[in-house]
Amino acid sequence: MTDEGTETYYSCTLCQSFAPTHVCVISPERTGLCGPTTGWTARLPLKSIHRSEPTHPEGETLDPKLGNWKGVNDFVFKASRQSISSYNFYSIVYDPMTTCGCCECIAAILPMCNGIMTVNRDFTGMTPSGMKFTTLAGTIGVAT
Repeated sequence: MTDEGTETYYSCTLCQSFAPTHVCVISPERTGLCGPTTGWTARLPLKSIHRSEPTHPEGETLDPKLGNWKGVNDFVFKASRQSISSYNFYSIVYDPMTTCGCCECIAAILPMCNGIMTVNRDFTGMTPSGMKFTTLAGTIGVAT
Protein backbone atom coordinates (compact mmCIF):
# COMPACT_ATOMS: atom_id res chain seq x y z
CA MET A 1 0.00 0.00 0.00
CA THR A 2 1.13 3.53 -0.72
CA ASP A 3 -0.02 6.93 0.46
CA GLU A 4 -1.14 7.85 -3.05
CA GLY A 5 -3.20 4.69 -3.41
CA THR A 6 -5.11 5.12 -0.15
CA GLU A 7 -8.13 7.35 0.36
CA THR A 8 -8.21 7.21 4.16
CA TYR A 9 -5.46 8.08 6.61
CA TYR A 10 -5.87 7.92 10.37
CA SER A 11 -4.94 10.18 13.23
CA CYS A 12 -3.67 9.68 16.74
CA THR A 13 -4.05 12.28 19.48
CA LEU A 14 -3.15 10.08 22.45
CA CYS A 15 -0.18 12.30 23.39
CA GLN A 16 -2.37 15.39 23.71
CA SER A 17 -2.63 14.73 27.45
CA PHE A 18 0.89 16.17 27.75
CA ALA A 19 1.45 17.76 24.31
CA PRO A 20 -1.93 19.44 23.64
CA THR A 21 -1.20 20.61 20.09
CA HIS A 22 0.44 17.42 18.78
CA VAL A 23 -1.35 15.35 16.12
CA CYS A 24 0.00 12.32 14.26
CA VAL A 25 -1.51 11.57 10.88
CA ILE A 26 -0.91 7.92 10.04
CA SER A 27 -0.80 6.65 6.48
CA PRO A 28 0.42 3.42 4.87
CA GLU A 29 3.92 4.91 4.51
CA ARG A 30 3.99 6.87 7.79
CA THR A 31 3.43 5.35 11.23
CA GLY A 32 2.73 7.26 14.40
CA LEU A 33 5.97 8.67 15.77
CA CYS A 34 5.88 6.75 19.04
CA GLY A 35 5.76 3.50 17.06
CA PRO A 36 2.75 1.46 18.19
CA THR A 37 0.16 2.97 15.86
CA THR A 38 0.40 1.99 12.19
CA GLY A 39 -2.01 2.30 9.29
CA TRP A 40 -3.33 -1.17 10.14
CA THR A 41 -3.68 -0.79 13.93
CA ALA A 42 -5.33 2.63 13.63
CA ARG A 43 -8.27 0.92 11.90
CA LEU A 44 -8.92 -1.33 14.87
CA PRO A 45 -11.52 -0.26 17.47
CA LEU A 46 -8.95 -0.06 20.30
CA LYS A 47 -10.05 3.25 21.77
CA SER A 48 -8.54 2.32 25.15
CA ILE A 49 -5.07 2.08 23.55
CA HIS A 50 -5.19 5.05 21.18
CA ARG A 51 -7.67 7.55 19.92
CA SER A 52 -7.86 7.62 16.18
CA GLU A 53 -10.29 8.71 13.56
CA PRO A 54 -10.33 8.57 9.79
CA THR A 55 -8.59 11.51 8.11
CA HIS A 56 -8.96 12.05 4.40
CA PRO A 57 -6.33 13.65 2.15
CA GLU A 58 -9.24 14.86 0.07
CA GLY A 59 -9.36 18.12 -1.73
CA GLU A 60 -6.43 19.80 -3.32
CA THR A 61 -2.98 18.26 -3.37
CA LEU A 62 -0.88 21.24 -2.36
CA ASP A 63 2.54 19.62 -2.83
CA PRO A 64 2.88 15.98 -3.91
CA LYS A 65 6.67 16.00 -3.46
CA LEU A 66 6.54 17.18 0.17
CA GLY A 67 3.27 15.33 0.92
CA ASN A 68 0.91 18.19 1.67
CA TRP A 69 -2.86 17.89 1.23
CA LYS A 70 -5.62 20.38 2.00
CA GLY A 71 -7.84 17.74 3.65
CA VAL A 72 -5.07 16.68 6.05
CA ASN A 73 -4.17 20.31 6.82
CA ASP A 74 -7.81 21.12 7.62
CA PHE A 75 -7.96 18.17 10.01
CA VAL A 76 -4.60 18.97 11.65
CA PHE A 77 -5.63 22.61 12.19
CA LYS A 78 -8.81 21.51 13.96
CA ALA A 79 -7.20 18.67 15.98
CA SER A 80 -4.21 20.81 17.05
CA ARG A 81 -6.51 23.39 18.60
CA GLN A 82 -5.85 25.77 15.73
CA SER A 83 -2.09 25.88 16.36
CA ILE A 84 -0.73 23.97 13.36
CA SER A 85 -2.05 25.04 10.00
CA SER A 86 -0.04 22.71 7.78
CA TYR A 87 2.57 20.01 7.74
CA ASN A 88 4.42 17.96 5.19
CA PHE A 89 4.59 14.18 5.33
CA TYR A 90 7.91 13.85 3.50
CA SER A 91 10.12 16.66 4.80
CA ILE A 92 12.23 17.09 7.91
CA VAL A 93 13.09 20.65 6.86
CA TYR A 94 9.88 22.36 5.74
CA ASP A 95 6.95 22.11 8.15
CA PRO A 96 7.58 18.54 9.34
CA MET A 97 5.05 16.63 11.42
CA THR A 98 4.99 17.69 15.05
CA THR A 99 6.14 15.36 17.79
CA CYS A 100 5.42 15.00 21.46
CA GLY A 101 8.99 13.81 22.06
CA CYS A 102 8.00 10.12 22.34
CA CYS A 103 9.80 9.02 19.19
CA GLU A 104 11.22 5.64 18.29
CA CYS A 105 13.92 7.47 16.32
CA ILE A 106 14.86 11.06 15.60
CA ALA A 107 16.21 12.23 12.26
CA ALA A 108 18.06 15.52 12.21
CA ILE A 109 20.05 17.50 9.70
CA LEU A 110 23.73 17.99 10.47
CA PRO A 111 24.70 21.05 8.42
CA MET A 112 28.38 20.90 9.40
CA CYS A 113 28.81 17.62 7.50
CA ASN A 114 25.96 18.07 5.00
CA GLY A 115 24.25 14.93 6.28
CA ILE A 116 21.30 13.48 8.12
CA MET A 117 21.58 11.69 11.45
CA THR A 118 19.09 9.12 12.71
CA VAL A 119 19.27 7.99 16.32
CA ASN A 120 17.21 5.32 18.11
CA ARG A 121 15.70 6.00 21.54
CA ASP A 122 17.72 3.11 23.00
CA PHE A 123 21.03 4.83 22.20
CA THR A 124 22.26 6.42 25.44
CA GLY A 125 25.50 7.98 24.22
CA MET A 126 26.25 11.36 22.71
CA THR A 127 25.04 11.76 19.13
CA PRO A 128 26.96 13.56 16.36
CA SER A 129 24.70 16.57 16.98
CA GLY A 130 26.31 17.03 20.39
CA MET A 131 23.15 16.00 22.29
CA LYS A 132 21.87 12.78 23.78
CA PHE A 133 18.57 11.32 22.51
CA THR A 134 16.67 12.61 25.57
CA THR A 135 17.87 16.17 24.96
CA LEU A 136 16.97 15.96 21.27
CA ALA A 137 13.50 14.65 22.10
CA GLY A 138 12.92 17.50 24.52
CA THR A 139 14.10 20.01 21.94
CA ILE A 140 11.85 18.86 19.11
CA GLY A 141 8.79 17.99 21.18
CA VAL A 142 5.65 20.12 21.11
CA ALA A 143 4.43 20.68 24.64
CA THR A 144 2.52 23.94 24.37
